[in-house]
Amino acid sequence: MYEILNSIKQILKSSSTFQQKLNAITSLEGFYFYLLLGIFLTLIFNYLLIKLFINIKNYSLNDHKEPNKPLSIKDILTALSLYTIPTIISYIKILPNITTHIFAIGGDSYNHYARLIESKRILLDSNKSIFHWPGLFFPDGVTAFDGPPTIINDIIHLILSPLMSGPLIYNLIHLSTYILAGTFCYMLVYELSKNKLQSYFVGYIYAFSHLHYFAAHLWLNITHIELIPLIVYLYIKLNKTEFSKGLPIGLSLLLTILGYESLYFYFMLGLFLFFFFVTPSLKTNTVKRNLAPLIISIVMLLFWLIPMLKDPTVEKGFYSPHIFYNPDTYKMLVPDIGFFRNNFRENPVFIGFPLMTLAIFSIFKKLNSTSINKAFLFLIVLSFGSMIKFNGDLLPIATPEIILTFIPAYKGLRSTDRYLIFLMIPIGMMAYNTISEIIKNRKLKYSILALLTVMQIQITPHKINVKAPQIYDAIPEPPSESFGILEFPINNPTYWMWR
Repeated sequence: MYEILNSIKQILKSSSTFQQKLNAITSLEGFYFYLLLGIFLTLIFNYLLIKLFINIKNYSLNDHKEPNKPLSIKDILTALSLYTIPTIISYIKILPNITTHIFAIGGDSYNHYARLIESKRILLDSNKSIFHWPGLFFPDGVTAFDGPPTIINDIIHLILSPLMSGPLIYNLIHLSTYILAGTFCYMLVYELSKNKLQSYFVGYIYAFSHLHYFAAHLWLNITHIELIPLIVYLYIKLNKTEFSKGLPIGLSLLLTILGYESLYFYFMLGLFLFFFFVTPSLKTNTVKRNLAPLIISIVMLLFWLIPMLKDPTVEKGFYSPHIFYNPDTYKMLVPDIGFFRNNFRENPVFIGFPLMTLAIFSIFKKLNSTSINKAFLFLIVLSFGSMIKFNGDLLPIATPEIILTFIPAYKGLRSTDRYLIFLMIPIGMMAYNTISEIIKNRKLKYSILALLTVMQIQITPHKINVKAPQIYDAIPEPPSESFGILEFPINNPTYWMWR
């Protein structure tokens, strides 16, 4: 399938006439076979999916009621402490290097660190633009739109740089996302379930998902998953009969911060909020309060989006479905090491057969609320991308997600595997519901929950020494600004950051 789709794309991008393009496409080997098979399998898959989504109430419990007792400050502080422990365990091997090395895998992380350090000089110099990074990639530098917005991380670095080293700031940003993500997920799940044990469990499943480990080790923006459950939690509060009048403003601010941390997660969460909060409220008087934070945050993000859309380096152009960075469904279930253990670097999309089986079982045993079942179906379909991938091959089955790829802004998301981070919340809740239903022995129940938690935790050895290579110590100070050095690129990421 990959070969045929790539061939079709190249043909469509050629300068040939429409008739020549059509003849070239239809003459491809296997074209009609895959076309007919794809239509048949796509119709069956989407028919069953839509039927299940429409009838999901028949597989659901009633939606949640008000919690018996709201969380206290003590509860939240306890959660912060309990999510700090596995964070320390995960990084115990490299914590002694927290001030000298960045906790990362080589690759994009070199440039993320270099941009973080460069940002202070740019923010403090009124003659420099935050949309251009002159110190990276001589002679023209690179525009900020070559990567994501980094303003939030830049401001954190600017504030902390007089007190801490660059690597320490980088690592604290990185590590804090596990602790905050777990805590905010705990708050969300407790709001939905009224069950503290379930809330702790789902917080672990979410914060210590393999894809979060992977993202945190490569991209300093996509490590920021912490605000996602907090924003959903506050949206639930927003739809209560009585809500704080300042809540829409607070949500607008949090959505704006999320957008400046990661446009990926902003658009993904915005789509979720639109379908689960805005759309159901269209015929009620709550639609304005649900829509206002999204509109205000978009306006606040225009400061970045308008220059980005005007920049010549931004890819604008040919339509492309999400078929390259969607997760392999086989790898989602099967670890690369053994039945229980998986290495996040080798297989970042791993969820696990036990966890997924427990989640699906809960649907057919009617153990979840309608909203949780719908969230699971919605997010897993978006995670699949435009077509389903299995064991390294693309199956001729198009999902409803392909419709969204015709929206220009959505097309640029590319990596639908990042929806898996969102998906971990309903999966965790559903798995817990199944375990609680079929296992009545308390000790056995706790043991299974502990086992599933241990399956998530990784002990990472990955760190990068960001001290400049010794060769740079031999470079003399230039006699004037008109002098420079010509450095030939070396195929080694260490030098990408310093050249």
